[in-house]
Amino acid sequence: MNERIEDLVKKFENRWLTKSVVRGYTVSTVDLVFPHSGGNFETMVFDIEHNDCYQARYKTRELAEAGHADIVSQIEAGTFERDEDFDDD
Repeated sequence: MNERIEDLVKKFENRWLTKSVVRGYTVSTVDLVFPHSGGNFETMVFDIEHNDCYQARYKTRELAEAGHADIVSQIEAGTFERDEDFDDD
Protein backbone atom coordinates (compact mmCIF):
# COMPACT_ATOMS: atom_id res chain seq x y z
CA MET A 1 0.00 0.00 0.00
CA ASN A 2 1.42 3.39 -0.86
CA GLU A 3 1.99 6.03 1.81
CA ARG A 4 -0.96 8.26 0.79
CA ILE A 5 -3.43 5.37 0.99
CA GLU A 6 -1.99 4.31 4.35
CA ASP A 7 -2.53 7.86 5.66
CA LEU A 8 -6.17 7.81 4.50
CA VAL A 9 -6.75 4.43 6.13
CA LYS A 10 -5.35 5.73 9.42
CA LYS A 11 -7.54 8.82 9.20
CA PHE A 12 -10.65 6.69 8.64
CA GLU A 13 -9.73 4.43 11.55
CA ASN A 14 -9.31 7.40 13.89
CA ARG A 15 -12.17 9.61 12.71
CA TRP A 16 -14.19 9.53 15.93
CA LEU A 17 -13.46 12.62 17.98
CA THR A 18 -15.85 11.80 20.78
CA LYS A 19 -18.93 9.74 21.52
CA SER A 20 -21.29 10.12 24.48
CA VAL A 21 -24.37 8.21 25.59
CA VAL A 22 -26.70 10.40 27.64
CA ARG A 23 -30.30 9.78 28.72
CA GLY A 24 -31.03 7.40 25.85
CA TYR A 25 -29.29 9.47 23.18
CA THR A 26 -25.98 8.77 21.49
CA VAL A 27 -24.01 11.88 20.53
CA SER A 28 -21.32 11.16 17.97
CA THR A 29 -18.78 13.64 16.63
CA VAL A 30 -16.52 12.58 13.78
CA ASP A 31 -13.98 13.87 11.31
CA LEU A 32 -15.70 13.43 7.93
CA VAL A 33 -12.23 12.93 6.36
CA PHE A 34 -13.23 14.52 3.03
CA PRO A 35 -14.59 18.05 2.57
CA HIS A 36 -18.37 18.43 2.98
CA SER A 37 -20.62 21.45 2.80
CA GLY A 38 -20.74 23.13 6.17
CA GLY A 39 -17.45 21.70 7.39
CA ASN A 40 -15.26 18.65 7.77
CA PHE A 41 -16.52 17.68 11.22
CA GLU A 42 -20.00 16.47 12.13
CA THR A 43 -22.01 15.88 15.28
CA MET A 44 -25.06 13.66 15.08
CA VAL A 45 -27.53 12.62 17.73
CA PHE A 46 -29.34 9.28 17.61
CA ASP A 47 -32.20 8.19 19.84
CA ILE A 48 -32.45 4.85 21.59
CA GLU A 49 -33.96 3.31 18.43
CA HIS A 50 -31.00 4.59 16.40
CA ASN A 51 -33.09 7.21 14.57
CA ASP A 52 -31.03 10.27 13.71
CA CYS A 53 -32.58 13.37 15.20
CA TYR A 54 -29.92 16.09 14.96
CA GLN A 55 -26.95 17.00 12.78
CA ALA A 56 -24.48 19.87 12.80
CA ARG A 57 -21.30 20.41 10.81
CA TYR A 58 -18.26 22.40 11.87
CA LYS A 59 -15.25 23.82 10.08
CA THR A 60 -12.74 23.04 12.85
CA ARG A 61 -12.10 20.29 15.36
CA GLU A 62 -12.31 22.80 18.21
CA LEU A 63 -15.79 23.98 17.11
CA ALA A 64 -16.91 20.36 16.72
CA GLU A 65 -15.75 19.42 20.22
CA ALA A 66 -17.47 22.50 21.68
CA GLY A 67 -20.65 21.71 19.73
CA HIS A 68 -20.58 18.13 21.01
CA ALA A 69 -20.22 19.33 24.61
CA ASP A 70 -23.08 21.79 24.12
CA ILE A 71 -25.45 19.10 22.84
CA VAL A 72 -24.48 16.76 25.69
CA SER A 73 -25.20 19.58 28.17
CA GLN A 74 -28.60 20.21 26.58
CA ILE A 75 -29.51 16.53 26.82
CA GLU A 76 -28.35 16.35 30.46
CA ALA A 77 -30.40 19.46 31.29
CA GLY A 78 -33.47 18.15 29.47
CA THR A 79 -33.50 21.10 27.05
CA PHE A 80 -32.42 19.25 23.90
CA GLU A 81 -34.97 19.47 21.11
CA ARG A 82 -35.00 16.92 18.32
CA ASP A 83 -34.88 18.35 14.83
CA GLU A 84 -38.17 16.90 13.59
CA ASP A 85 -37.39 18.14 10.07
CA PHE A 86 -34.09 16.29 9.96
CA ASP A 87 -34.35 13.29 7.71
CA ASP A 88 -31.40 11.90 5.82
CA ASP A 89 -33.44 9.46 3.71
